[in-house]
Amino acid sequence: MKKIQPFALAAGFIIAASNSAQAEPLVVPPHTEVLGFHLGMSDCDAAAIDLSRSHREMSRTLSSEVPATYFLLNVNGNGFDVPGLERVSLICARSPDKLVHGAVLVFRPSATNDVLVALNSKYKRADRSDNLIVFKSPSGLINVEVFDSGGLRASYADTFLINDMAAMSSNIGSKL
Repeated sequence: MKKIQPFALAAGFIIAASNSAQAEPLVVPPHTEVLGFHLGMSDCDAAAIDLSRSHREMSRTLSSEVPATYFLLNVNGNGFDVPGLERVSLICARSPDKLVHGAVLVFRPSATNDVLVALNSKYKRADRSDNLIVFKSPSGLINVEVFDSGGLRASYADTFLINDMAAMSSNIGSKL
């Protein structure tokens, strides 16, 4: 079973370390609302990571019995030196091909409702329509990748935002 590298937390930034040697660290700008992340792994591990306890503590639950890769981030802002950061939503990302993709971090600037996706330190706007997620650039729509629920063209499939724990549990259960 692979181990997840710890997250490094600094004033105004959250740096996500990937278990892939080729992946770049992800740096979240200050004044952002963290929605969640997905970190691809090469086996069927699943993890629930809670970073809400303190600045450098986390609790992790790993299981090799779940036939998909799920990473759930739950942050309430306590211990984060990011002004205006409060309890946020969650994102659940599934990687059915089980490849190591590096890291995807989803966050939202506190001043706007735009959802941004960081893919190996490259930030793009993301929009959701039905089961599709299309990456956008500030200049408009670009065909970087389309994630469909069947994973036919997707590095990451079944990526969706979840607003509460009950919906999260329901959605995960329906996917397994």
